[in-house]
Formats: sequence, C-alpha cells, structure tokens
Amino acid sequence: MKALLTISCWVLVVVKANSAALHNPVVLLPGLAGSVLEAKLDRKETPSWYCSKQHDWEVEWLSLKAASRPDCLLDELTVQYDPDMRSYHNQEGIQIRPFDFGGLGGIYSIDPDLPGFTATYKPIIDKLIDAGYKESEDLFGAPYDFRLAGDGLAQAEVYEVTRGLTYPVPLLDLRVYCLYGYGVDTDEGYLYNVDHFNASAPPAPTRTQQGDGDGTVNLASLQACTKLGPQAVIKTYKGAEHTEILTNDAAVADLLDILTEDFRVLPAFLRRVWGSLPSFRSRGQFQ
Repeated sequence: MKALLTISCWVLVVVKANSAALHNPVVLLPGLAGSVLEAKLDRKETPSWYCSKQHDWEVEWLSLKAASRPDCLLDELTVQYDPDMRSYHNQEGIQIRPFDFGGLGGIYSIDPDLPGFTATYKPIIDKLIDAGYKESEDLFGAPYDFRLAGDGLAQAEVYEVTRGLTYPVPLLDLRVYCLYGYGVDTDEGYLYNVDHFNASAPPAPTRTQQGDGDGTVNLASLQACTKLGPQAVIKTYKGAEHTEILTNDAAVADLLDILTEDFRVLPAFLRRVWGSLPSFRSRGQFQ
C-alpha cells in the first residue's frame, strides 16, 4: 500500500509500505519555513557594512548568526521574479539551497547547531529511530526552498527529486491519514475600518473573529481531509496546537502504529523490492 499521511497542516509524511527492513519507508516533508536553507555569497554590494559579501556554504535559515543580522538575512533571502520569463532567481551573487536533502539535518531543527532549542521534527525522528528506522535507508528528509511559489517549486523539480528518494516502487493504491488538533482558539477573520486602507499598510484590525482549530489553522481547513472519501482516515487530538502536535504523545504513538500496521499485511515480494534499492542521499539539489 502507498499512503499519504498529514499531521495538522504543518507536517507531511509520505509512506510506502515496501521494506525488507521491516519498516515502511518514510519521507518527511516540512511545512512552510520548516526547511533549513544554506547560502553561498559572492557579492559586490550589501545593504549594510556588517553584512557578509563572501562566504562558502553555511546555514542561512535559520542560524543564530544569521538571525542576529535581520536586515542582512532578509536581503539575502529575497527572491526576484521575472514576469517575462516566468522564473525566479536570487539576488546577484547569492546561491540558496536546501540543506541535507535526503538526510535529516535539514528538518531535524531550524538551526542544526542548536537542535535542543530549535527542534522541529526532532521528537518524531527520535521516536522513529528508536523504533529501528535508519537515516537515508528507510527514513528521509525532503527540505525545499519554501521562498518559492508553487510554480517556482515546479521549476526546481522538487517533486521529481523527492520522488527519487523512494522510486521505483510498485504503486498499489493511496490511503490518506490526517492527524490534527482541535479545541484551540484560532483566528478565522479580521474586521478592519475601511477608511484606514490607503497606500500604506492598515493598522491592526478593529475586531478578530475566532473559532475552533489548532491555534493556526481553523477547523474548516483541517477537516478538508474528510472530502477525500473512504480512503481518508482521520485522527484528532483535543487541545493539540499546530506545532505542539509534533510532541503530542498520542499523535506520535498513532503515527508509529500507522507505519507498522500496513507493513504487517504487505506481501513479502513487495518488501523485497524495497530492500533491493540502493540508499539515496545528496545535498543541495537546488542552486
């Protein structure tokens, strides 16, 4: 079986139950701003005298060093769009790429040097490793350049490169698991004074409408999985916030159960297919 598993709207886990190592291979795809990006600079001009002009590949998003220079960071992460060519490019003299594609370094924490303070996927990864998963063998990370819009990601061939982590594997069918929290006050709408909308940005809203959700995504959006039909399996966790669900004991336990349950009923010949494939790991697919 091939399964797509979503946790809240922040985590995407792709699962394919084909493994001679008694595990369903897992690809962890981060949400917005959840990928570590590294940069290489060779610039002639910078916005401030203290911004670097030259350095080799190093973590840009989001290292403590980069965060301490916010004006430099924002300038270096700026993306230019060419409407005639319909293409995206970095500022002159700047190269940006996801860090440790195929491994776990690009999603384990936002700052690889401070995993304890900037953990993202760390709780789930640690649980999977404790269960016997091995990095770049049956557990992969797929960080991407989240600065790009959907068409920009298509130009960077994100899908094809991510697909290369587990392909070729026979496609049987697709089951979708959706795990999300609810019961947390979540912004659903904002009321502004129309007279304040002019050439400048409007002030804060005069009223905020709140509803149910996970504190970031409202319940109506979280329940979109219910429209996928009988192939969708929904699991909910009262009080689990948008990012807190990554450390929610019940959600993580359910995740491990899902990954092992489908494998137990998989035909042995399909498990051997995965075991015959070479391991994959590379860094910096997108320049």
